[in-house]
Amino acid sequence: MRNRWKCLAFIYFIFTLQTAVTSIEPVAPEMIVIPAGDFIYGTNEETRRQMFVPLSEPAQQTVYCPTFAIGKYEVTEMEFERFVLDAGYETDRYWSEEGLSYRRRYRIHKKKFLAQTERKDFENKSRAPVCGASWYEAEAYCAWLSEKTGRLYRLPTDMEWEKAARGTDGRLWPWGNEWNPSFCNWMDREDHGAESFGGLDGNAGAAPVGSYPQGASPFGCMDMAGNVQEWCSDWFDLKNPVHKILRGGSFYTSNPRNLRCARRRGLFPELAFVDRLEMGFRLASDE
Repeated sequence: MRNRWKCLAFIYFIFTLQTAVTSIEPVAPEMIVIPAGDFIYGTNEETRRQMFVPLSEPAQQTVYCPTFAIGKYEVTEMEFERFVLDAGYETDRYWSEEGLSYRRRYRIHKKKFLAQTERKDFENKSRAPVCGASWYEAEAYCAWLSEKTGRLYRLPTDMEWEKAARGTDGRLWPWGNEWNPSFCNWMDREDHGAESFGGLDGNAGAAPVGSYPQGASPFGCMDMAGNVQEWCSDWFDLKNPVHKILRGGSFYTSNPRNLRCARRRGLFPELAFVDRLEMGFRLASDE
């Protein structure tokens, strides 16, 4: 009997040792506090006419936004990979009921993500934005990071994202009202071909986060025009809640009109491994 208890104690020791060794710590994101106050939200009629902006963009108005914090950068592959390697796809408590249904229906698992990242060719993969993340995967990552750090993280609301991107003065792009093709990562088609050329902005695909400091927002947020489209927490149409809001355009956006701060589009929250893997996200927090 004594030997049996010794054996069980040894097994428990090995198990706890392995758990400690394999425990994966998250990377705390760099957050920027956006102070409470009014800002100009939406699109004015002049811009709507000149740039053929759809009616799905709200009319310009002054709105109040409470204090919040938002990620200075988009979540990177290195940061998301820690969630993946820490059994993020296998731990059901990180996933909402809808997220679990999505994960099982589409057989989403860590091998898909790891295979996807292996195909990337970045000199500094730790700064590459996570690409091809569905809304449900972004939601699960927020739950995992919150549990790991003790700080509540979430996706930004539509209003929060726009304020962080354009400041308070209603500017068209994060850097101002004059379009500059080298201030963000977009589909700069010099030859009018079907693929991104990269001759103007220096990148044909997604770029390491923070690669365009001249394109920073008034609050110092990076890559809020181009690079990867970013999920927000809101439904695109509250009367028909089937699409989640995406903001910012991406490296595959060819028209500057669609890289404006006020531009928004809706997409099914389960879409990820489509649309040229251009969906990513950044974090927000109330704390």
